[in-house]
Amino acid sequence: MSIGKQIESAVDEYIHGDTTLCLTNVCIAVAATAEKRYPKKDKEGKKTGIRDNTQFKNFLHDELRLITMVAFQEGRSILNLRLGYKHPGLKSKDGLVTFEEIMYHIVRCGIAHEAKFPGNIEFRKGRRLIVNVEAENHLVLPKELIMGMMLAVVSAPENKDEIYQKRYKFGETPFSDLAGEPDKILDLVGVSKPSPDHPPQPDPEIYGIDPPIELPPLSDT
Repeated sequence: MSIGKQIESAVDEYIHGDTTLCLTNVCIAVAATAEKRYPKKDKEGKKTGIRDNTQFKNFLHDELRLITMVAFQEGRSILNLRLGYKHPGLKSKDGLVTFEEIMYHIVRCGIAHEAKFPGNIEFRKGRRLIVNVEAENHLVLPKELIMGMMLAVVSAPENKDEIYQKRYKFGETPFSDLAGEPDKILDLVGVSKPSPDHPPQPDPEIYGIDPPIELPPLSDT
């Protein structure tokens, strides 16, 4: 399955509210894109020594500005997102771990090896982070981060030739027009300063076409 089809499948599940299936497709698309950016072999066919987890985490770290701009809007971006979360699979000296570590070691590996990720991680609509480490070790992430990861894959220069047949849009812009164009995503989320000729726009959302479908809150599955 192509990266474009993987993203379309992810959007399908995003719309239907199945977090696990959505993230399954997102993680596959992220991994495939990361392989293009950080290949295991160089142009001469020699091994680079880079591992799957490093590829995956490097890509998410590269794209964290765009991902968080999509997730939090209002011109807010985070270049190094560290969160309080405890898990046997994560090592931390200060109790903080990166977003990309959580996404690879806990979410991606949980889905790949156990067909689920821990119940104390939730994705909820609302652009809010909620961390409760001491009492319940409970982490609530905005579901818009998933949207951000999907759009990071769509707009990655490595994926400029991907084809999107289902005609999904971000705001009013089709995915096909966003392929390989990260600056277009940033324009849509309001990075450029508003002016009389370009007033602030409502937060874009991913829509299906004929008719547009407003996304419901993600389920806890």
